[in-house]
Amino acid sequence: MKRIQQIVANVMCQLTEISLENRADGIKGMARGIQKVVNEASLQILGVMLAEIDEQLYHNKERQKKWEVVRKDEAKTIMTCVGELTYKRRYYRNKDTGEHKHLLDDWMDITPHQQIGEDVREDLVSSAVNVSYQKSGKQSAPKPVSKTSVGNYVGDVTVKAIMQSDGKKRICKELYVEADEDHVALQNGKNVQVRLVYVHEGNISETKRAQLGHVRYLTWPIGGDTDDMWETVATYIEEQYDTDQLQKVWLCGDGAAWIDKGAEWLIKCEKLLDRYHVNKRFMSLTAQIPHLRGWGRQVLKKGTKAQINVLYEYAAEKADTKNKQEQLVEDTRYLLSHWEQITAGRAADAPGCSAEGHVSHVLSARLSSRPMGWSITGLEQMAALRVMDANGTPIIYERKKPDTGSSFCLAPEILSAASVNIRSKTDSAMKNIRLPILAAGQYTPTYTALKGLAYRNTVL
Repeated sequence: MKRIQQIVANVMCQLTEISLENRADGIKGMARGIQKVVNEASLQILGVMLAEIDEQLYHNKERQKKWEVVRKDEAKTIMTCVGELTYKRRYYRNKDTGEHKHLLDDWMDITPHQQIGEDVREDLVSSAVNVSYQKSGKQSAPKPVSKTSVGNYVGDVTVKAIMQSDGKKRICKELYVEADEDHVALQNGKNVQVRLVYVHEGNISETKRAQLGHVRYLTWPIGGDTDDMWETVATYIEEQYDTDQLQKVWLCGDGAAWIDKGAEWLIKCEKLLDRYHVNKRFMSLTAQIPHLRGWGRQVLKKGTKAQINVLYEYAAEKADTKNKQEQLVEDTRYLLSHWEQITAGRAADAPGCSAEGHVSHVLSARLSSRPMGWSITGLEQMAALRVMDANGTPIIYERKKPDTGSSFCLAPEILSAASVNIRSKTDSAMKNIRLPILAAGQYTPTYTALKGLAYRNTVL
């Protein structure tokens, strides 16, 4: 195996060659060339580091009391974010229990048959939040990974898709709580609703494109208790905001029963119907009488329930099929049953509702915009990961590790000794770098840059 000095010197030589080449592909080719050199050097340095730690383990007295060497120089290949790493280590047997294991692998949390490192798995999961498992396996690893494996890694992640206060009370006069659901197909042919609730402080953008202030999202397990969900939202508001300064909480949605339930939990709550759904029902109601839509819109803005019934009677006269008549009844019932929320929208300070857009962006873009079938477990996991991503919560892959009870604890002194050896070799390598371009002494931009890198700690 190469020493640190050889690796560093080789890298510097290759970087020099890249900088001196007459390139037709410009910075793109230069960047890719440098990336390849750096990745190869990273794998070599990782190999040196692991070999040093394995050597320190071998000479450790505590290890010698409990574990004896069975075999040495056993090769292991594992995929990392910089490429496939092949390294060698010793195989040990526990003198008391007879258990066999590679102590170096045990310290790195690498299982006996593991071929893909957790750094690559984390990259795969992060990519799978936005693209299919198959595409993620092709795009986000040095070598293709099966979609089944990517799906398994997604399932391993511990999700934290809940609203959490940042620990500092915020002052806000009005808050906006908006909710809607996505309709997602399952593998058994059925559809389920995935709920999305988010809290924000209103539009803070100075341009035509709206930007919500301090927005936080929440999704909920399918079939989960609605009261528990709204209690979570209410608790977040209590912990995040100074409720004494809060004057109103607008609850916006399509009028579904599960959304209206939020009014029982939210303080200073004012329910509001999403204008998108109001207009959708209105257009359906007046489909047979388009010449009355102008008057109908005035009814929505300033009129009464009685006038909605009049509009229905005119429409019913034109409905010539049973299905059309049933649809008119349903549209009219929807508008009348949510009349208080519709009239609340007449207030000058009444906000709009962007729940449809947020559901499309946060959930539908991955869950339902393309033909696919989900399992309940996979659907809930992916919905939670999408919400984590929208909230800016880091997605970290941590495999659930079984407690074997017989692992050898890598003492601090082992790592310290390995670190000292590696550092001394690295320092020696930097002092002994000799590059042709530096030896020539010709003052060019490349010469100046490389000399500064190689002798950055040297006083001239």
